[in-house]
Amino acid sequence: MPTSLEKAALVVDRHDRLDGTLRRGLDVTVSMIALVVLAPFLGLLCILIRRDSPGPALFVQARVGRLGVRFNLLKFRTMHVHAPARGSPLTVAGDPRITRSGRWLRKLKLDELPQLVNVLRGEMSLVGPRPEVPGFVDPEDSLHRRVLRARPGITDPASLLHLDESTLLARFVDPERAYREIVLPRKLAMSLEYLNHRSVLSDIGVIARTLGCLLRRRERRLTPDGDEGSPSSLAGRVRSGLWWSAASYLMTAVLRLGITVVLARVLTPRDFGQIGLAMSFVMAISILQESGFAAALVQQRERVTEAATVALVLNLGLGCGFGALTWVTAPAIAAWLGDPEVADLLRALTSLFVIYALRNSPLALLQRELQFRALAAIRVASLLAYGTIGLPLALWGSGVWGLVAATGGSEAVLCCGAWMATRWRPRIRDWDRSLVRELLRFGRHVSGANVAATLCQQVPTVAIGRILGPVALGYFWVGQRWSSLPVEGITFVASGVAYPAYTKIRDDGERFRSSYLRTLETIATLAIPCGTGLALLAGPLVETLYDSRWQPAVPALRLLALAGLCQSLASSTGEVFKAAGAPHLVLRWALVRLVLLAVLVPWFASLAGLEGVAGAMTLTALLLSVGTLYSTARLLELSWREPLQAVEAPAMASLAMAAGLLGLETLLQAAQLGAAAHLVLAVGTGALIYAVMLAVLAPARTGNLLRLLLPESSATTLGYRRAAEGGLEK
Repeated sequence: MPTSLEKAALVVDRHDRLDGTLRRGLDVTVSMIALVVLAPFLGLLCILIRRDSPGPALFVQARVGRLGVRFNLLKFRTMHVHAPARGSPLTVAGDPRITRSGRWLRKLKLDELPQLVNVLRGEMSLVGPRPEVPGFVDPEDSLHRRVLRARPGITDPASLLHLDESTLLARFVDPERAYREIVLPRKLAMSLEYLNHRSVLSDIGVIARTLGCLLRRRERRLTPDGDEGSPSSLAGRVRSGLWWSAASYLMTAVLRLGITVVLARVLTPRDFGQIGLAMSFVMAISILQESGFAAALVQQRERVTEAATVALVLNLGLGCGFGALTWVTAPAIAAWLGDPEVADLLRALTSLFVIYALRNSPLALLQRELQFRALAAIRVASLLAYGTIGLPLALWGSGVWGLVAATGGSEAVLCCGAWMATRWRPRIRDWDRSLVRELLRFGRHVSGANVAATLCQQVPTVAIGRILGPVALGYFWVGQRWSSLPVEGITFVASGVAYPAYTKIRDDGERFRSSYLRTLETIATLAIPCGTGLALLAGPLVETLYDSRWQPAVPALRLLALAGLCQSLASSTGEVFKAAGAPHLVLRWALVRLVLLAVLVPWFASLAGLEGVAGAMTLTALLLSVGTLYSTARLLELSWREPLQAVEAPAMASLAMAAGLLGLETLLQAAQLGAAAHLVLAVGTGALIYAVMLAVLAPARTGNLLRLLLPESSATTLGYRRAAEGGLEK
């Protein structure tokens, strides 16, 4: 009979084996899904690295793994390839071997992403001690031997404490000696302490802490002399915000489209139609719940933390109330939407009201402080969660419920990320009843406008669902997803950064006017060619990315692309109205749009089906863009010519691009090329024609846009380029 100690040892051994199996399962699942979902983004990074400096995109280096076995660790290359072999394996801050792209890859820790392949191979784990180069490993040292019993990882508590290790080592005269004698022993001791008490749950906690630490890291200066390139100045913070917002949108757009294409090949148009119906109601109610508190927080000048606490409490109360009401009335709502099966989906989605309530205040505070880097990371993490949850469930055959689970999981990640990124925490003593009236006074107009805007988005969904059915709604969903790119992308970047910036300069009339015109110029320069090109290339786009079931979406997509173009121009005005203290204008124009859609969409749907709905939306967007631009010009005391001048050159260049694409279309059809080749050639040709025409028609505009969008090269960066001739990486 085994003794009690032997039984205990057997239990511990079984627990360790089970824990190791679960950890390996977590590593394989997460790394495989992440590599699939991130594949387009990883490809884009490879292109950027190779364009920045000649050489391969990946860097391979021998590291010491579990039990002292060496393996090839993969990283994105952040240094020049022709570095002398005698260079130090350590990298310190200001190392001249680092490339321009390598600086921000290291800053964001994106250079570590290829190690997901090492995780999938079994050479590394998601969480574990960082693997060292052979020169820093002493096989005779007991501390090294004990740490090497575990599989190395991408992150661990010691790595979190040494996120800025290169900056720390730069303070020493002999960085390599300091690493061997000071930093490395501390890291080994911390790693061993964690390994002695680790579990799968603690590993998940370390991953969450890693995301939180990356979100909270402050942005560094882009220029060494504290000029407008520095985040300490408003111009520098706006430029930084534009970059982070653009990077966020580009990454999420690529990921979202990739996930959508995969899901569209597994799920049916009816699945997308049902989740679209359910989310149309949820989003409409969530706007009522938010009540404009976020916009009020962004423009708040005093007692910000108290106002955030009040907004949180009010949002929670409204969220719980709306959630309970939706649960009770779900069958009646589903019957009104035209699909009784949606009732169960509505009840499952009621938890979103609580999640929305918890996330609104921290997200508003991040926007108010221009923390666009944190916001970018949060949104990307949220979308990754959507794909990580939705794709396996869809492949498993869960149908529309996979989309429900993915939506809830992504919103939960967004909420958690917002709380990790902000240092604000609500306190009971911050409650002040007088702030309720103050927030409601500003927020009522914004809330009303948001409700009207949400209803405007849902009017076509409800009309198609009731008149044309869920299959037609699935086609509309695909068309709307693509056509909204100019609105959600360009407008998200420009207007999202503009509103908090406008609130800081609203008392300077001349500066306010010039800032608005620059914003309108930027939006027009990017939105007009995007909308025009999408309308012309809708056919080959759908044929390339979707199967034959989705071809009926093409005619609607062509019209919706033009609607998105007009909406992009009109959306630049809402931030001006709010920042200028005239939120009632936002509400007024939102109501005008709602009335037009409510009248035109059902009428046109009954006459021309899905194409009629798209035509009604395009006509409405055109009328609204003209009206809001005129209203903004009056508010800011601009002449009517100034907004027209802002859009004139992009419109003319886009017309030239359209003429060129129509001519190219004839040649490509005669050549009988495939849809994918057709699409690639047309996009490249159109972009070239537009860029050349814009440079000819408005050379000053092109230069201003480049100065706005491209980061200024600091003296240090130029020194890197001159001095760097390659090197080794750690």
